[in-house]
Amino acid sequence: MAARLVFISGSKAGTAYDLEQEDVSIGRKSDRTITFSSEDVLVSGAHASLLYRDGQYILRDDGSRNGTFVNAEKIRERTLQDGDLVQFGAGGPGARFLLQPAVEAPPTLDPSDMAAAVEMLRRTQPDQVAGSLATASRALTTTREMVVMAVRRGKRNRRWLIAVAVVTVVAIAAVVVQQQLAKANLERTLAELSVSLLAERASRSALEQNLAQVQTQADSLRSLITSEQLSVAADLGIDPDAIREYSRGVALIVFTYGYVEENGSRLLRYVVDSQGGVEIAPGAMGQPVPSITFGGNGPPVKHQGTATGFLIDTAGFLLTNKHVAVPWEKDEQLEVMRSNGLRVTGQFIDIRAFFPPGGDAHPLVIERISPEADVALVRLLGPRVDAPVLPLAQLGDAVKPGDGLVLIGYPTGVHNLLFRVNREARGEIFEQAGGDARRLAEELARRRLIQPLVLNGTISDTTATEVIHSVSTTVGGSGGPLIDLRERVVGVHYASVRSPVPGDAFQTQRGVPVRFAWSILPLRVRRELQDTTGSN
Repeated sequence: MAARLVFISGSKAGTAYDLEQEDVSIGRKSDRTITFSSEDVLVSGAHASLLYRDGQYILRDDGSRNGTFVNAEKIRERTLQDGDLVQFGAGGPGARFLLQPAVEAPPTLDPSDMAAAVEMLRRTQPDQVAGSLATASRALTTTREMVVMAVRRGKRNRRWLIAVAVVTVVAIAAVVVQQQLAKANLERTLAELSVSLLAERASRSALEQNLAQVQTQADSLRSLITSEQLSVAADLGIDPDAIREYSRGVALIVFTYGYVEENGSRLLRYVVDSQGGVEIAPGAMGQPVPSITFGGNGPPVKHQGTATGFLIDTAGFLLTNKHVAVPWEKDEQLEVMRSNGLRVTGQFIDIRAFFPPGGDAHPLVIERISPEADVALVRLLGPRVDAPVLPLAQLGDAVKPGDGLVLIGYPTGVHNLLFRVNREARGEIFEQAGGDARRLAEELARRRLIQPLVLNGTISDTTATEVIHSVSTTVGGSGGPLIDLRERVVGVHYASVRSPVPGDAFQTQRGVPVRFAWSILPLRVRRELQDTTGSN
C-alpha cells in the first residue's frame, strides 16, 4: 500500500513525499532521505525515521532535541494511521500522513488540512504559532489557486527571513569573537601585570627585612635632621617657636589604592584557593606568578604611598598635591592595562591623615583638584582635630630669589619616623605592623612618634607657575607647606627635578605658588581666610 507525507507547515509546506516500501530518514543533515532546510531550526540533524514493517509505517524519534509528535502527542515510536498529523519539534514543521493508493494527493497544501494543523500546533505551541496559523486559516479561500499564491508568498517571506537570520547570526558571531578576544586580552594583560606585581612584592619584602639598610639610612637622616633644625633655630628671620607650632598642623598622609573597572566597583584582586592562599599560575615565560582577576574575595592588588598635607581651616580642610589626590594618574601599570584595551581606573581603598604627635587616624575625602597646577584640597572626616591652622600668604604678596624658606613635611614617609627610634624599638614596630604603611603609621601614632621634619633653604627662582627652591627633600615631602620669612605659606612643594644630563647630580626643588591653592578653595573658606589674612 502506497503512502505519502503532505507537508502543511515549515520550509516544505505545500509539497508531498511519496513513501515507498522502505525506510526513510528525516532531519536537517544532507544525508537524510527527507532533508529539511536550515531555517527549520527546531528540526535536529538526525531527527526521526519512518520504518516500513509488515505493511505498516512506524514513526520513530531518533533522539531529537525538540521531540517528535503525532496528533500533538510526543512519541518515541508510533505506528502511523491514515490522516495522522506529524510534527518534527514542538512548534516545528508538520505533515499529514496519508494512505490513499488510488488517489493522487495534491502537490500543494489542501485548505482542508489547515484547521487540523492549527489544532495540532495550538496543543504543542499555543502561544507562539496558533494565533498566526488561525489567522491564516481564516484568510484562505477554497480555491487551489489562492493556496498556491499563499505558499509562494510564504516562500518569498522565508527567503527574506533567512537573509535577516544570516545577518543576525553573523553579527552575533562577531560579538562573540570580539568578546573572546577581549577575554583573552584581559587574561594576557593580567598575567603580565602579575609578573610585575610579583617583582614589586619581592623588592618591597627585601626592603622591609633589610634592617641593616634601614639603620644606615637612619644614621644619615638623623644627622640631616639635627643639622637642619639647628640651622633653622639659628636663623633669626624665622621664629623657631612659630615653626614648632605650625608643625602640629602638618599631617602625614598615608593612602592605599587599587584598580577598578570604569563605571564599576569590582577591584582587581588576587585569586585565592579554598584554603585562602593565593593561586599560582604559569607566566608568559613559564615562571610562577600570582593569579589576579576583577572581583572575587581575595586580597586586592594595591599600592601604598605617603605624602604631606597641612591644615588651612578649622573645619578640617587641608592642602596637598594633585598627585596625592589622584596617585594613579601616572601609574605605569594602569597605563599598561589601558594600552591593552582594559577600561580601568584607580580607586582609593583607604586614605588617612596622622597629626603630631599621634593618636587617632583621620579619614580623608578629596574635595577639589586644581586643573592648572599640582595642588588639591582634601577634608578631614569626623570630629575636628586639635591642631593649628597654617596661614596662607596674601594673593598680592610676592617672593623673590634669595628669600629664606622653610619646608615642613615627611620625606621618606613612615620610614623617616622609624629612623628616629633605636634599633630595638624599630624591630618591635616592624614585628607589630609588618611592611604595611598604614599599620606602621598607626603603630607610630600609638607610640606618639608622628613628627614632621623642618628643613630650610632659599628661593632660587620664581615663575608664573612655580616656586623653585633649594630645600633638600625627597618622596613623601610632597604636599608640604613652603613658609617664607613672614611665616606664611607661599607655596606647596610638589617635586624634585634632576638634571637631564646623565651622571649630573644637580637637582632643583619645585613648589606650586599659593595663588593656585586660593583658586580651589570653597567660597566660605576663602572669605574666612581673607578676613584673617587681609587678602583681597
